[in-house]
Amino acid sequence: MSAYRCCDKMEWSAVADFGHTGGFDFDLGRCAACGRYLMSIAYADVPTVHVLSDDEAERFLALRETGGLNAALRKWAD
Repeated sequence: MSAYRCCDKMEWSAVADFGHTGGFDFDLGRCAACGRYLMSIAYADVPTVHVLSDDEAERFLALRETGGLNAALRKWAD
């Protein structure tokens, strides 16, 4: 995982609030300009944004429905 901008016109559009796990707040978004998935990870109200592949984002969305999301987010963030 690496923190960076997806494009020069990055504009956050919320997709899902994954809540808190391991002391961090996870929010999934999508760039309104280029369509890439973005994960905001906030600790002490200081967010970092990480660009995700479509497969990663879709896996997290599926895990939200089927269970295991918190464990997957912790592993991904390590």
